[in-house]
Amino acid sequence: MKTYSGIKAMALVASIILMIPISINWYSFLARSFSDDNDTSVNPLEYKILTDSTAAVSKCLYLGIDTISIPEIISIEGKEYTVTSIGYRAFYNCSYLENIEIPTTVKRIDVSAFKNCSHLENIEIPECVTIIGGHAFQNCSRLERIKIPASVTSIEESTFNGCSKLRNVEIPESVTIIGKYAFQNCSSLYWIEIPTNVTKIEDYAFDGCNNPYVIIYYNSGDDVVIGYNAFKGCSFITYKYTE
Repeated sequence: MKTYSGIKAMALVASIILMIPISINWYSFLARSFSDDNDTSVNPLEYKILTDSTAAVSKCLYLGIDTISIPEIISIEGKEYTVTSIGYRAFYNCSYLENIEIPTTVKRIDVSAFKNCSHLENIEIPECVTIIGGHAFQNCSRLERIKIPASVTSIEESTFNGCSKLRNVEIPESVTIIGKYAFQNCSSLYWIEIPTNVTKIEDYAFDGCNNPYVIIYYNSGDDVVIGYNAFKGCSFITYKYTE
């Protein structure tokens, strides 16, 4: 009996020892989840250093967040960096995100940066942004309007593909190319002016835009290259010629 009791005691001690790491990890998880100092809720963004003085938003650490304000300056290991870019897939699948503030220091929004942000409603792109990558706002199905900065020269492939509530798009004179599938399935789009400097509208650019009013401006003597099925399903298109 003594031997049996001793075995039971040793087993109990071993169980407690084995449970300690699990308990600590569980406690740490709870502490992170419910503490007022939870880093995820205070600073839900991860950053990547680009140069000695600049950084990019590389990832949103909390997919359930609905409002984010990106800071102009961040500190990493005691050194300050200016946020100049929103990186590849930075907010990919942040389906609860509704509002985001982008600082005027940001110059680039990378490929698929906001792809599948299906609740995104409000976003102002700073005028200093020069590049908006392909698929950047694809499937942002609640986005209703967008103003593209005057420093952007091309609307890349599938940039606004699947933005089914997008009604109003302001395209600046700086844009020269509208890429493949750029506005495909923007079924609420009802008025868009394609400015004078656009020289190429690629395949399926406006495919599935149910009856948008599209105005294409030409410079006298210039031609716009229009790709295959670029305006498929668009029944009302007006061409205007400028002097």
